Amino acid sequence: MRGIDIPLIDTWPELAQDGYLLPQYDIDGMHLSREAALVSLQKIIDCLTGSTCAIRALRARRSAGAALY
Repeated sequence: MRGIDIPLIDTWPELAQDGYLLPQYDIDGMHLSREAALVSLQKIIDCLTGSTCAIRALRARRSAGAALY
């Protein structure tokens, strides 16, 4: 089975300070706030828009490699 290239999207640096979740991103000690979700969503969008060309190139290389076998 081939490996799957899935990027890790780490929001902890934006949501925490000194190893603790910042209060503005915490609702009740367990759930993240809407603001935290917006930080996560923006990082996902940035990852997807920044990776589009790389994904197309990877697919093209894989297709070319599959044609050789």
